[in-house]
Amino acid sequence: MARQNKPIKTKYPSVFSVTMNDGSENFIVRFSYKGTRYADRNFTQLYNCKSAKSASEKLIIVKDLIDNGKNPFKRTMDTVDELAYEHIEKKTPAQAKILKYSYDKWSKDIIGHIIIDKVTIEHINKIKDKMEKDGKSPSTIKKQRDLLSAIFERAFLMGKIERNIIKLVENMGYKVGKPKLTQRLNEPLIDVIRKIYKKALEYDLEFRAFILISIMNARRAGEIYLLEWDDIEDDKVNVRAETTKTFKRAYLGSYVESYPLSKETKEALAYLKSKSTSNRIFTHSYRHYQDAYKDMIESIDNIKYKKLATTYPIRSHENRNFIISICSQKFGETLVGSATLSHSDSSNMNSLYNNTPYEYVKKIFKYYWKKLRKDKYKSLTKKAIKKQLKKVSKEKSKY
Repeated sequence: MARQNKPIKTKYPSVFSVTMNDGSENFIVRFSYKGTRYADRNFTQLYNCKSAKSASEKLIIVKDLIDNGKNPFKRTMDTVDELAYEHIEKKTPAQAKILKYSYDKWSKDIIGHIIIDKVTIEHINKIKDKMEKDGKSPSTIKKQRDLLSAIFERAFLMGKIERNIIKLVENMGYKVGKPKLTQRLNEPLIDVIRKIYKKALEYDLEFRAFILISIMNARRAGEIYLLEWDDIEDDKVNVRAETTKTFKRAYLGSYVESYPLSKETKEALAYLKSKSTSNRIFTHSYRHYQDAYKDMIESIDNIKYKKLATTYPIRSHENRNFIISICSQKFGETLVGSATLSHSDSSNMNSLYNNTPYEYVKKIFKYYWKKLRKDKYKSLTKKAIKKQLKKVSKEKSKY
């Protein structure tokens, strides 16, 4: 995890506080001992130190290990933390942020410090109970189970454990698909997305470009977050393979597709560009942008919801559902999916061999944008005004 600011001295010798890119506070230790100057060590990541005091206390233990001829910083790949972070580091930056946040929140305190062959089913059940007590959905709990299973499977293949005990844990979540938008919304989808679009145009400029790309281009949040200024060419975005879910492994280092930018998005990006000091477009933490979208949705008080929306609220990923639901009637579901959503189905002959020209991609988006911008109430008002003017004209002609 990259640092956002310079380390600041704390009242404890050798311990510094630093704000990371995700907004969290970590504690860095800088020290020399017995004639050796050690490199900066992040004791929050290494030992889960959540305060300057705990980092200072851990430093005493580290020095004791050095006195006994041991290297306290040598990665043995024996603890769950070591194996977990090795697994997470292999993911894309966007995935790694999400997985690390999830692992640190639910599993680290319970099993992170334990040698992996000492972890028991009881430990895993504690993680499950912790998540259930916090009200997490079965699908969220299953994601944590899947992460732990991948870590333990790797340890099994390395010969560190005799079996993957995660497979023995019962009832630790299950996959639950979100209900359809029509099962959560009590009005036409086009009316809902218009309300969201209009609200986005009023939203904080720091987040507006991110939100508009999500709404008007239906890109995944993780992909938007990784955008760089170099990816923008005139009025379009060229998508790097490593930022996508579909192409990241096959075409690493290449641009794999492009999508157009709306005039609203370009205006919001111009504001960010005027303040930018790096090649990254979105410099707040990933969670900040997700929370901004959630806060925006919750501030719209005239969306008509059904009961299921309480359990399954509308979030940024639903923008992908909106575009395919609204545009499929005119262009077809397969074409909209492949042209605008980076959907790829190797079992479908059309997705394997059909290459959609960029001009046609633009055509689909422009059709969708026109739908978003259309204000039927405004057009009705114009008609009403025209009608009234005709009536007044007739009345005048009588005299």
